[in-house]
Amino acid sequence: MTKTNFIALLLLMVFLVSCSEKKNRRNKTVDKVLSMEVFQTNEGWGYNILMNDKVFIHQDMIPAIHAAKPFSSKQDAEALGTLMLSKLKENKMAAVSVDELKELGIKEALE
Repeated sequence: MTKTNFIALLLLMVFLVSCSEKKNRRNKTVDKVLSMEVFQTNEGWGYNILMNDKVFIHQDMIPAIHAAKPFSSKQDAEALGTLMLSKLKENKMAAVSVDELKELGIKEALE
């Protein structure tokens, strides 16, 4: 085998391994199962977003507001957790604005 043939064969092998890795990564994303759970803390409420039953996002404070406050009710934590879960399932950014908090009726955002 000539040096040129050897290099061409080596490059072909690297290319095939690379393609295989990309396919494996795509298949793994299909297997992700997202869910949400609400939990109570000493000061209030929070939620977890789970990926394959492991905590992916732990939110024990209300995001997007200036103060570090937990959710005052289970319903508020569940409402925002449900919104974040739907965003993630739609491959959207898991971020929230004060306006979205207000739309959900989360009173700490209204203060």
